[in-house]
Amino acid sequence: MPEFALVAEDGCVPLDVLTYIAAAVDLQMRRDVSPLLDTGEPWTVGALTSLEGLRDAPGVRKVLTFRRKLGVAGALGFHTETAGIDYAECLPPKFVGQTIDGTTASHEVIETFGDPGCDQAWPMPNGSKVDFELSDPVEADSYPITVKIGSESRVVMVSNFVTPAWFGLDDGPRFDFLGLLKAPFTMTPGGYYRIVDISGAEDYVYADADSRARVAAKLANPTSRLSRRNG
Repeated sequence: MPEFALVAEDGCVPLDVLTYIAAAVDLQMRRDVSPLLDTGEPWTVGALTSLEGLRDAPGVRKVLTFRRKLGVAGALGFHTETAGIDYAECLPPKFVGQTIDGTTASHEVIETFGDPGCDQAWPMPNGSKVDFELSDPVEADSYPITVKIGSESRVVMVSNFVTPAWFGLDDGPRFDFLGLLKAPFTMTPGGYYRIVDISGAEDYVYADADSRARVAAKLANPTSRLSRRNG
């Protein structure tokens, strides 16, 4: 049983597409994320046909369900927790030909693995603390992973992520996996991060207008990771 499970409600994502996304993100965790974070064994990622019996299944820590319509109106995805399993929902990914957009699943797995409790923050040089969200500063960036299942290969796009060096936690040569950033606490277009200053007041640092819109959409959702941190 995987530790992070992907499910598609009412077949809104074909099982073969779901399987390719799970395989790509699983490979990303083992090959790209875990070696850079050095925080222990990566979570396994797998596709399930349904949620039946899930609560009694050992090992599952989080479930991401793709749905045609979300339980939170206007939200791109949301989080809740039941019976010790963290649940999230999002809209179905896009796929054209042999290329599949797996960035939402990738983003969720990376950030949940990095901070399962959604409560970690690290100090900045000015005394503020920045949330330990690994994909938000480079949220709009992705890269391809090719997955072969049987005789068929498909390309799955996965999310970029920042490294410990971005938080000033080590002196590694890369601040994000793709090597786009040149310094800690910087962002690519569409990126953002939340800080809490020494007085306890929160604020957001945006790369551009698009990132402001992304934050506004997440804050409108009371169960998003951003809203959970605010609470």
